[in-house]
Amino acid sequence: MVKLTEILQPRKSAARIYADGFTAGFQSVDGNEGVKTSVPAMPPLKAGETPYELGFGHGKAKAELRSE
Repeated sequence: MVKLTEILQPRKSAARIYADGFTAGFQSVDGNEGVKTSVPAMPPLKAGETPYELGFGHGKAKAELRSE
């Protein structure tokens, strides 16, 4: 299973990146439930490989892909 680590500061609002193995996205954790998105399925990566970047409106989140 692929897991994404916590987000790296997208401007003001904090967000959480999540993945279910097929899609990944973010959900604002500052109370704004309307700010959501998803991205295409990620290829399987080995631990330590290239970080995954997710861009959304006002900022970018970078997460490290980790295989479990």
